[in-house]
Amino acid sequence: MHRYLIAGLTLMLLCAAAPATARDAVDPVATADAFGAALARGDEAAVKQLLAPDVLIYEFGGEESSRDEYAAHHMKGDMAFLAGMKIQVIDRKHGANGNLAWVATRSRVTGTYKDKPLDSYSTESLVLRRARDGWRIIHVQWSSRPVAPGTK
Repeated sequence: MHRYLIAGLTLMLLCAAAPATARDAVDPVATADAFGAALARGDEAAVKQLLAPDVLIYEFGGEESSRDEYAAHHMKGDMAFLAGMKIQVIDRKHGANGNLAWVATRSRVTGTYKDKPLDSYSTESLVLRRARDGWRIIHVQWSSRPVAPGTK
C-alpha cells in the first residue's frame, strides 16, 4: 500500500524538474509544477517554501496537518519514490478566485520502486492561497489506483 500512497505524489511531476522561478509567484499552476519538481529532485528547502506552514495533506485516509509534520514523516520517502518514476499527465484542470486557486491533475505513473514495478493512475488536488511572496499550497489530496492489466 505504501507504494500507492506515494504514487499520488507523482502527479506533481508535470513539468521538467526546474527550480522555482519568478513566474511561480504569480501562477498557481507553475507553483504546483515547481512543488512536484522540487519533490522529484529531493529539494527539501524548495518543497517547504511552496507549502504553507498550516498545509493540510490527505492521502489514503491519513492526515498530516502542517508543513513540519509532512517534512518529519513522509517527505523524504516521497522524494525517494518520485526519483524513479515516469509521469504522463492525462488531464489537468485549474481555476482561481481572488486569493484562492485550485489545480487538479490526473496522470499515469510508471516505474520501479524497491525492485517492484508500478503502473497506476494517480490524482492530485491542490488548493493554493496567495501570499505576499507568491502562491502557497494550503491543501493537498493524493490518491491512486493500479492500472488494470491490459490497459494502455
